[in-house]
Amino acid sequence: MIETSASTKGVRQMGRPVNGAGALALTYIAAMVLLPAIAFADTGALFREKGCAACHGADGSHPVSPDYPVIAGQNQAYLLRQMKDIRDGVRSNGLSTVMRATVTGVSDEDFGRIAEWLAQK
Repeated sequence: MIETSASTKGVRQMGRPVNGAGALALTYIAAMVLLPAIAFADTGALFREKGCAACHGADGSHPVSPDYPVIAGQNQAYLLRQMKDIRDGVRSNGLSTVMRATVTGVSDEDFGRIAEWLAQK
């Protein structure tokens, strides 16, 4: 078990105190393991906040209608291109006109985060 604190004091591994460079290394490892999970959890919230879940389902894998695509597990670059093209009016076929109203204010950065999150589903 690894317990971490804001400083390198008080870091413990297997119940024994770890100090100095060892504590710093354990804190770094814990951060590298935990931060991506936190970021992805936040991206799921971003996906829902931007209105994506209203049609594509909470995680992009269960659309509310058979008319909407499953977007979870799609290629990241493909998803990003489609979202930008719909927002910018480049793509206007099918139900993309409905989606355009939802994504008009979404930034490229948010699209990138959402596309990465969906691709890893």
